[in-house]
Amino acid sequence: MVGEFEIKDEDLAGRIGVLKTRHGDIETPAFFPVINPVKSEITVEDIKSVGFNNIITNAYLLKKNFDFRDSIHNFFKFNGIIMTDSGAYQILQYGDINVSNEEIVKYEIEIKPDIAVILDFPTGDTEKEEEARKTVEETLKRAKEVYSYITSSSDQIIWVYPIQGGKFLHLVEYSARQSAFFDDFQMLALGSPTVLMQRYDYSPLIDMIYTAKVNVTRGKAFHLFGGGLPHIMPFAVALGVDSFDSASYILYARDDRYMTRDRVY
Repeated sequence: MVGEFEIKDEDLAGRIGVLKTRHGDIETPAFFPVINPVKSEITVEDIKSVGFNNIITNAYLLKKNFDFRDSIHNFFKFNGIIMTDSGAYQILQYGDINVSNEEIVKYEIEIKPDIAVILDFPTGDTEKEEEARKTVEETLKRAKEVYSYITSSSDQIIWVYPIQGGKFLHLVEYSARQSAFFDDFQMLALGSPTVLMQRYDYSPLIDMIYTAKVNVTRGKAFHLFGGGLPHIMPFAVALGVDSFDSASYILYARDDRYMTRDRVY
């Protein structure tokens, strides 16, 4: 059954699990390499050759740059597991994008990824509590406004509930607890860690993960958006993160940098 998450083993808060998708099962913990549909120095075939049968791409960029309405698997000529982000990262970068939450969700249903995200409103690294609160409330509002679409397509697509709040842990707690009212979101995720990771500011990130995890059900897979640095992954896994995504591998390569198990050179 699509969205079923079976836990095979546990240690600390971490676990080995199996998430069932329309294009096969994926064992967690798992990493989703980001593939930019517009600009990519490497191909999906390159990603497959390394050993990945799962990728994440951006539905907003796909919609904006291509007149494409077919299965996303046909676009990439890839029969593995595809997750789509919604354009929230672009909101974080540019402040806004010229597409609505409903438009993106309907488009994702049309192109049929295995896992998809609504157009949430990321908190980022704001130091202002009121701004952070607005992102939490707006994300909840957006979850509610498309929930009928989520319910009607959840037998085909695993929909992700995004948790926001940034460094304001009481807001992360509130956002996480609200997931209990949206059962058809079959996967949970913590947003807005990218800037913290870029600064290697791990202490608040650990607090954010812990706060989110203790306020949600353990029965759903838990994703960390933008979790692309290998040396933080063991700590995140120990806290109960089941999957990660990042474009760091290619972003670093463009700057002549590369990652090892314990540092970036």
